[in-house]
Amino acid sequence: MWQASKSIYASELIIKPGGTIILLARCIEGISKEHPEVEKFGYMGFKQIKELVNEEKIKDLTAAAHIAHVGRIIKDKAECILISSGIKKEIAEKVGFKYEENPQEAILKALDKHSKEAKIVILHNAPTILPILEK
Repeated sequence: MWQASKSIYASELIIKPGGTIILLARCIEGISKEHPEVEKFGYMGFKQIKELVNEEKIKDLTAAAHIAHVGRIIKDKAECILISSGIKKEIAEKVGFKYEENPQEAILKALDKHSKEAKIVILHNAPTILPILEK
């Protein structure tokens, strides 16, 4: 997930508030073996993570920044449905994602929430691109 989160950052640039991001990522190493705080605490906003850092419950500031950056998007701006062979549903939901087994179910869930006329944008290789929304 550490690397896959780059797709979430790219999505933030074009997702409408209240929208849905569908993230397809293998995540063969799970959430983050080097930063176990991410799985322990899950994604959250800056204010919450700052309190945990100030209370010294999280000492890994790199993990804290990652938690806040992803949390700001998937908690405050849009929901994120994860499809991953490397992260189980229980873990995905624990850290703050919705979860589906396959892309078809995720798309149907998103369309059911937003309407059949919702716009769908596919960001292939999202971590390597900079999407620009033209008006």
